[in-house]
Amino acid sequence: MSPLYLLYIKFTCWCVWHYLTTLNRCQFIGLEHIPPATSPALFLANHISQYETLAIPAAVVLNQRRFSIRAAAKEELLHAPVIGWIMRSFKIIPVKRGRAAKAFASIISHVQQGISVMIFPEGTRSKDGKLGSANRGMGKLMIDTGVPIVPIHVSGFRDWKPFRLGQRAIVRFGVPYIPAIPEEITPEAERAVLQKLADDAMATIAQLAPAVDATHSPTLIPNSDS
Repeated sequence: MSPLYLLYIKFTCWCVWHYLTTLNRCQFIGLEHIPPATSPALFLANHISQYETLAIPAAVVLNQRRFSIRAAAKEELLHAPVIGWIMRSFKIIPVKRGRAAKAFASIISHVQQGISVMIFPEGTRSKDGKLGSANRGMGKLMIDTGVPIVPIHVSGFRDWKPFRLGQRAIVRFGVPYIPAIPEEITPEAERAVLQKLADDAMATIAQLAPAVDATHSPTLIPNSDS
């Protein structure tokens, strides 16, 4: 990775961060739970808008001071104005309907190279902002990658507009955990085991949902001394 490209990534993340936290009022809570860049993980978040697809990687990059995370997102987003160009430059892993196997293989390959990946376990954007059911394939990814899970809950982005200011949202990072994977999984029990792993991930994300309005709490600024 060239120094110029890395500088571009850091600058873009800085711009995204200040759009979210300075021009708007997005809070990032639990940034201390982001693992170091040398420890790849799966960052799992609920999906309510296109904003978290950039907000979460930006927070991770600014904290780790390295571009060691990729995001998996539906291929259609890569063709959207402005944000699609940014996503392509961020080397987003495209997920095409009906061809999830290719995206899964790419995710596993990235993790094996020491690169973290952000994924939306629900597999699609929530239409009402509520958490949906996790895709069973998420359980398969947990087993095949064998890395820690960083749960993330996002709220507020669903009502955001690109050129509106002062909008509020919360991105809360949870404590990383190692999935409880059985030592042996029989073919008969595989579907149930995979679904339970995926459901447990969504339950962990749900536990991070704000119980009260925390929009007046101080925003935690990431370490950006680079």
